[in-house]
Amino acid sequence: MPGRFELSQSKWDVLRFLRRHGLEAKLTESGEVHICCPRCYDRRYRLFYNKARRLWHCHNCDTSGGDPISYVKFVLKCDDARAVQEIVNATNLDSLLDEEEPQRKKGLDELTEEPMPDGFKPLVLPADHKSQPYWDYLIGRSISPTMVRTYGIGYCRVGSMKGRVVIPIRLFGKDRGWIARSIYDLARRKYMNSTNVHTSRLLFNLDAVAAAGGDKAVLVEGVFDALRIPDLAVATFGKKISGSQFSLLRRAGFRKLVFCYDGDATSDAKRYSEMVPWYSDCYTASLPSEYDPGNAPMMVLSRAIRNAQPWDFQRNPLEDEHAAKA
Repeated sequence: MPGRFELSQSKWDVLRFLRRHGLEAKLTESGEVHICCPRCYDRRYRLFYNKARRLWHCHNCDTSGGDPISYVKFVLKCDDARAVQEIVNATNLDSLLDEEEPQRKKGLDELTEEPMPDGFKPLVLPADHKSQPYWDYLIGRSISPTMVRTYGIGYCRVGSMKGRVVIPIRLFGKDRGWIARSIYDLARRKYMNSTNVHTSRLLFNLDAVAAAGGDKAVLVEGVFDALRIPDLAVATFGKKISGSQFSLLRRAGFRKLVFCYDGDATSDAKRYSEMVPWYSDCYTASLPSEYDPGNAPMMVLSRAIRNAQPWDFQRNPLEDEHAAKA
């Protein structure tokens, strides 16, 4: 699939761009857009942009170019980064996403409920000798009894999820899946998911953050990371974010995303950088390498989110990282 910027260029609307800047234009029957040249100040509308061929030329000062970026730079007298952002702003992104991803949108609408695993029991107080180890594990991870009740967290002492706390994944008010975490760190697989659900189509804690109001979501990797800051954090289930998950965030109305992944998140930023800028303002919260949102002291976590830096999608973070080490 082509990158987001390539898609934006292919759908770029030159007339929408010119209108945004109050520039008068004339459209010919052949599909050319004529404006007054900002370099030679010719007032006879002799700067032509051919929409079909994506070429432009001023027939007065003989300046020309062959792509939308060069045209925007010429018209606005700006640099590459500004030109790229102008192209994105002048693209009808919602229509672009609808056209590009009809199956993805269909998939969101077809989410089904998923039953809890065999042997699941909700955790309730007072604890008994059977549930006490599971309570001890959750309390050790700073999960309060109120949160256990709010999120419907339970446990399994029998069945394939034996020895695990089970956290439902609720989305649009229904249980769409679950995450089961072994309370024993030496388990071969610490985490197991509901078998019939792809986590790439879900987000944990989206309902709660959306209900809290605001247009900002903090994206974290795991469910326990999200439970540290339940009014802000949405878990993406790993160092990844899919188009379906972006569609969910867009549907919820978030316009500002703060990526607060583990301490090595910078090296993963390039993976999601192509998607984010076309959708929303993106920021990266940098944690010390020894921390993740689930174990960082709250002061460290809060400071990282508060000081999150805008993600510059024109810059490769790996190059910056290598340059710093050189």
